[in-house]
Amino acid sequence: MSQQASQSVKGCDIQWGWFPAGTALQGVGLAIMAGGMLALGAFTAPVVFHTLPREEAAPLMARIFIRFDTVLQIALGMALLGETLRRVGFPPLWSQGVWGKLRLAILALLTVTLLYATLMVNPQIGAMNRAGVQRDVSTVQGQRFDRTHRLSESLYKLDLLLVLLLLILTPFVDARHRENSGRLLQPTDAG
Repeated sequence: MSQQASQSVKGCDIQWGWFPAGTALQGVGLAIMAGGMLALGAFTAPVVFHTLPREEAAPLMARIFIRFDTVLQIALGMALLGETLRRVGFPPLWSQGVWGKLRLAILALLTVTLLYATLMVNPQIGAMNRAGVQRDVSTVQGQRFDRTHRLSESLYKLDLLLVLLLLILTPFVDARHRENSGRLLQPTDAG
């Protein structure tokens, strides 16, 4: 790289190491979320509830989901830290177009819904489960349990959709910004 091109890169305050590190960290966090949601929702829960009696399956799955909620929170933290590193490493991301802003809105919505599910809704299900409440709609407590459980399932499905959208959008939004900012980084001929 010529000295002039090197100065152009320095002039843009791009810290190349932070951007790929942030992208990788975010990708791993999002992949953990998507993989865990699919593994638990599509495979583990149905097998456990079809194999064991409900009295055994419900407490087992409650313990699994308590641990998984912690994993989700850590993975969300990785995704948010990754986004921060990406923006520190590549400041033009702050002036993203419509697709970039949509991506940020999706990340914000994911943060709110995932924290709501893991900190508010799922602990309610755990408390009802420990109290012996069954998902029986013939009782008031059972109806409450059923509503809360359906809300939790809906939030997980929404969060999975948001994670997948982020995974899909990120390379396309980033590619557009690298193309546009690449023009700023081209060496200029002084002569």
